[in-house]
Amino acid sequence: MRRVFGKYFQTDALAAQYARQPEKIANRVYANRMSNGSEASGDGWRYRGRGYLQLTGKANYTSYGNALGIDLVGNPELAAQPAVSWQIAARYCATRKRSGKTLLAWADEEDWMMVTKGINGGTHGLQDRINLTEKALASLSGAISVAEQQRLLAHAGFDPGVIDGLMGRNTQRAIDEAAAKLGAQPPALWDKLRDVD
Repeated sequence: MRRVFGKYFQTDALAAQYARQPEKIANRVYANRMSNGSEASGDGWRYRGRGYLQLTGKANYTSYGNALGIDLVGNPELAAQPAVSWQIAARYCATRKRSGKTLLAWADEEDWMMVTKGINGGTHGLQDRINLTEKALASLSGAISVAEQQRLLAHAGFDPGVIDGLMGRNTQRAIDEAAAKLGAQPPALWDKLRDVD
């Protein structure tokens, strides 16, 4: 603990009081930072790193919750759910720039080094990110964009909400409704929706 969080645990005796107690450690390390309250508030643990990009701190939970229309401050565990976590990651990558381009633009160019640096500040985890990205892209080959899915759903009378290219609750609900009504799951569902007049 002293090696990783030496600033917060300057003596062996203090570190020993927190050893093997992740909640207590988080409350100390993240106290009075990122709009978190004091160590006693429990905010460090409550707003600990969750999700694909490890959203951390009450300020970030507030900001991303407001942007997504989700009460992440009152329900911080939602940030760990895949349906929310990917929206946080997408919004982060759409708003963070590196060398004049958003991280999404670097992702479109398949420059995983720039994406990784934009997320981590360095290259830690780069090879893992490359491996997982290649696996995801292979499984998505032939897939259509979320914006196109939303347009097809809306045209066929299934309300995906705002056509914004983000897979949110409204879009997923519309997909589920269309799948149930038309008896097909993606990707076959998109062909059926294209045939709807």
